[in-house]
Parts: sequence; C-alpha cells; structure tokens
Amino acid sequence: MSRVVVIEKDLKGVGDQGEDLYGQADLDTRTVWIDPQQSSRMYLGTLVHEHIHLLVGEVRCECGACQDEWPEEKVAEWENLIADNLWAAGYRRIQQ
Repeated sequence: MSRVVVIEKDLKGVGDQGEDLYGQADLDTRTVWIDPQQSSRMYLGTLVHEHIHLLVGEVRCECGACQDEWPEEKVAEWENLIADNLWAAGYRRIQQ
C-alpha cells in the first residue's frame, strides 16, 4: 500500500454538476484533493472522509468484490465517528 498524496486546491465548482466540493479522492492515483478554505474541524472531517473512500475502494478490490464505493451516507457516518473522536482527543490542524 503506497502513501496517499494530499493536495490542497480550491474545489469551488468542480463537482460533477458544477457544485462546490470540500474534498475529492482518486483511488487509482491514491490522491486526495482538499479545499484549504475550511475551518480546522471541517478540514479534519473532509480529510478523514476522503481517506475512507480510498480505503473502502482498496479493501473491496483486494477481496475481489470491487465496487465503486460505499453509499455517501455510510462514508459520512464513519467520517463523523472518526473525526469526532480525533477532535475530542485534541487533534487540530496547524497552519505552517
């Protein structure tokens, strides 16, 4: 399993229907694009969310049951669970 590349980029208007996105993931290149113009808490949630998309895609492909992705609602459920716990533990984004 190779490292995930995270790229900060303005994602306004880049959705399939021209909508603004907070993050986007590409399983083939293991790349996550994330809009840096988010609060620290939202950034953490978005980063977790996009990594879940990558992990689910990879696990399903490795077990031979490759499907595009989990339903977005399930990804959001896991995002909230993980990000809430990380936030409660004190993890914060530090601007460099």
